[in-house]
Amino acid sequence: MCSPGKKGTWGWKIPLISACTSHPSSRSSALISILDSGFTQALPRSTVTVTPDSAVFTGETVNLKCVIESDHSFWTYEWYNDRNCANLQSDGHYTVNRDTLTIRGAAESDQGQYWCRGLLGSVSTQSCAVYLSVKERPKPVVKVRPDQRVFIGETVTLKCDIQTGGNIEWIKYSWIKDGDTQKPYRTTSAAELSFRADSVSVSGQYSCRGERSDSQRSDISAAVTLTVSERPKPVVKVRPDQRVFIGETVTLKCDIQTGGNIEWIKYSWIKDGDTQKPYRTTSAAELSFRADSVSVSGQYSCRGERSDSQRSDISAAVTLTVSALPRSTVTVTPDSAVFTGETVNLKCVIESGHRDWTYEWVSTGVEDGDQEDQTHHNQALLFISQ
Repeated sequence: MCSPGKKGTWGWKIPLISACTSHPSSRSSALISILDSGFTQALPRSTVTVTPDSAVFTGETVNLKCVIESDHSFWTYEWYNDRNCANLQSDGHYTVNRDTLTIRGAAESDQGQYWCRGLLGSVSTQSCAVYLSVKERPKPVVKVRPDQRVFIGETVTLKCDIQTGGNIEWIKYSWIKDGDTQKPYRTTSAAELSFRADSVSVSGQYSCRGERSDSQRSDISAAVTLTVSERPKPVVKVRPDQRVFIGETVTLKCDIQTGGNIEWIKYSWIKDGDTQKPYRTTSAAELSFRADSVSVSGQYSCRGERSDSQRSDISAAVTLTVSALPRSTVTVTPDSAVFTGETVNLKCVIESGHRDWTYEWVSTGVEDGDQEDQTHHNQALLFISQ
């Protein structure tokens, strides 16, 4: 390990005056003779500039330039780093071209301090060291709002999240769809891209890449899948039936078939088409209520809502009809006095449009056991024979 402020570390045989370690008054008084020119001047200051001037990513090319504030153009240059006490030479990885050191395909092992030494005749000037930071090329992560599964008409926001630390400034983001790196889907100056999913063709694999002002780029992120589908249309199911009587309990179910893991957190129940003022809202897909009057009759539809406030379509309406409990009567055939041995038909007549009635017949004139062989049930008809 060597450092730029120690004389003799590299076995130099010519005088060394370090602009980094000398006191300012010593530097200003250090006068040297320059090539028999007949005049003296202060030792020039030397510095190292780095391009790019921010953190370098592995694989990038880095240029370090030795700048000597002097009118003379005959300086020769030497380059050093804190891992190698020898003068750096061109070797394929390093390229030395007078005042410029180029590092191609920078690796994390290239991280460290670098400085230069300028030589002019019998004197030299050495720069302060600069620290070169080499990091793994960052790989962004694409984040999606509101979800990776959206409906036609929704707005989608993609965020290219690049975690690098430090003060690296990304000035451009390329958005790649379905792996086409040659023709980006979009480019933005901000880390977010928002667009309307206006058709199912917007579905695809989306990835991103960031770019700095020096044209150096991040890796390409892993792709995320965006699926755009038709906005689902629920179906309202009714139990026990769409025709009920006053006093019955009705259960409506808002059935939304979407596939995937879409979570519906709220259901709006719409009566007679009034979408501005829902009849009820529930957190569950079912709504139960007592049909306590005929005014409960009407057209019922529903709509689901997700946590991001995106909603399904409104279902087709179903008609719920609530009516008073019907009147029932019994008719007898024959309708006159019956003689022993005759067959009698009793019919239960219910004034209702329903056909699914079941019937029970009750006789109060005889014991149930005595009449068992002579009473036969046939829906609304009761036959009595001897």
